[in-house]
Order: sequence, then structure tokens, then C-alpha cells
Amino acid sequence: MRTASHLRSSSRGAAGTRTATTLIGASPLLPYVTVREAMNVPVVQIAPQDNLAVALARLRNGGVSGAPVVALDGQVLGVLSERDIAHSVGSRWLTSRPLEVLDLLLPTSPWSRPDAMRDLREGLRSLKAEDAMTSPAETIDASAPLGEAVRRMKARRVNRLPVVEGGRLVGIVTRRDLLGHWPIAEP
Repeated sequence: MRTASHLRSSSRGAAGTRTATTLIGASPLLPYVTVREAMNVPVVQIAPQDNLAVALARLRNGGVSGAPVVALDGQVLGVLSERDIAHSVGSRWLTSRPLEVLDLLLPTSPWSRPDAMRDLREGLRSLKAEDAMTSPAETIDASAPLGEAVRRMKARRVNRLPVVEGGRLVGIVTRRDLLGHWPIAEP
């Protein structure tokens, strides 16, 4: 069986370097790569009962912009992103444009008042991940071809897919992981 690394090394131009033309003309890499080969482990996880302050801290500490919300049995209940958090907290006070909550960070904003910041902190402490998450989560099986992950992410307009096996979380595949398998020309 041919592997993705075999295909990468065999896609050489006349001078021995890979070119976009030779890679695009070569057999696609994605059918030969499974989601398991591209997924990230361990996964930053959020519990459904975590408040948004805890969830936001987990995202920041993990260096990610979103993570699966996972039940104790490993079942993926949803996905919580920074955007979901901003929308949930912001919609509490800013019904016309929930993402205006980000204006709280600007010193010239009418929202950058001590009471508005206090309200923001209270919202982060009082709202739960299960209240703000996108649910149900779009998941993908670890044995699926990476091309299927591309198709689902594009169709659902999501940046990440929790990877499951037997209904339990085993990893995550992100847009960045997919781009890491994209055929590119070497400089």
C-alpha cells in the first residue's frame, strides 16, 4: 500500500524538487491519509457544566480557539469556540450585535466601562459551556479518509471536527491539520 510520505517523495520535478504542477498532477494525497494519521491528541476538552470563564481559560492554556464539550463517558456533546463564548456573553447585553462584546477591550469604546467589564466577568462565570456550545457536534470516525473530513468541514462551515471511535472522543482534526496535508511546492 502506498503511503502519503511515499507519494510526497515521488512527486519530484525535473530538478528533483517538488512543484505545484507535479503535485497537483500526482495522485491526490488525501485518499491515502486517514483522519487518525492527521488528528491531534491529547485534546483540550471542556465539561458541559464548566462555566465560560473556565472554558475560556482552557482554550487559552491549550492554545486553541475551540474545543469539544465532552460528557464523563467520552461522548461529544458539542463544540465550544471563542466565537460561541463572545456571542453568548455579548448577546446578554448587546442584542443588536453580540460580537460587540469584543469592543470592551478598546479603551475608546462606550462599552469599556468598569460596570460593563464587571458584567462581562459575571457573564463568563454564570453561563455554562452547555448553554453556549454548538450542538450537536459534527464528528468524524478515526478511520475515515481525510478527504471526508475536508468535505464535512466545508459543508458544515466548521474549523474542527472531534474524532471519535465507538462514540468516544479520541482526537480532533482542525483546518490547520488539513492544510498540513495540502500538496505544496518546496521553495
